[in-house]
Amino acid sequence: MKNLWQGKNWNLKVLYSKAGVATQILVSTDECDLLVDVGDGTLRDLLENNYDFNKLEAIAITHGHYDHMGGLWSMFGFLRMLGRSRDLTIISPKDCNEVKTVVYGFLEIYEKTMPYKVILKEVVDGEEVNVGRMIVQAFQVIHRGSIKHAGILEPIPAMGYSIK
Repeated sequence: MKNLWQGKNWNLKVLYSKAGVATQILVSTDECDLLVDVGDGTLRDLLENNYDFNKLEAIAITHGHYDHMGGLWSMFGFLRMLGRSRDLTIISPKDCNEVKTVVYGFLEIYEKTMPYKVILKEVVDGEEVNVGRMIVQAFQVIHRGSIKHAGILEPIPAMGYSIK
């Protein structure tokens, strides 16, 4: 895993990014980490790099398409298996039904055996969320999906994130 951008007390690593397959980006500070998107294969990418899952403070999901959040269920399950005890914050665009379905579905099935709390924070344009010493600010973007037989689809709830 190569550092793509690095500042005084932070670095950013693109774990994987290919449209229609998966995207996962890791932002690390000395204190904690933020995962931006959790596409399929995120666990594999982190494990191959000997990642310390105790540093994961939050996951910010840009939108509900599978290539940006397809690994969320398995991340929840893996952290449950590890016996994580710290809360995990999920940052998501407001009204992103795909994220809400995975979060609430997982919690409904495993509520009696969850060793950690999942906090879903739905954000709107301009809203800020503190992740350790990072300030994650949401900004609205226009995003549409496309499928071969139906063409370009209607816009969906989607956010970009600036990190300070």
